[in-house]
Amino acid sequence: MSASPEKIPVICLLLILLTGTLVFCQGNEPEEYREDEFSPLLKELRRGEIIMLGSLPLSIFLAIETYEIYRYVLHDREPEYAPWPFRRHGGVDFSSQESTGVFLSALGFSFLIAAVDFIIGTFQGRGDGRKYSEPETGN
Repeated sequence: MSASPEKIPVICLLLILLTGTLVFCQGNEPEEYREDEFSPLLKELRRGEIIMLGSLPLSIFLAIETYEIYRYVLHDREPEYAPWPFRRHGGVDFSSQESTGVFLSALGFSFLIAAVDFIIGTFQGRGDGRKYSEPETGN
């Protein structure tokens, strides 16, 4: 379904008016979360999710570079398979199976990073209500 060119300005004006009035309808201030609102398990899951998704771009980059070097060595260092900084224009692209494997490897590496953070946090006592160290008071 496509809108005719005459209807596009009318649709845009309606969207601006309808979404613009929503800004002025909200008069309540959001409440702060209470300390006991989320269980420690949910807090740890959220932290793991943030760490996993945050490390994913770096993991994808490292997985691509590692696989490109592996593929370059596997093909007897042919110039068409050279890794990224040395690749010529018109090099051999990844197949869909290779792309899927690289992405799954990066996803697994990001999960490993989040799991290591969870294990370190468990040994340090994060989530037990203990602080890592007491703040120093100046005298």
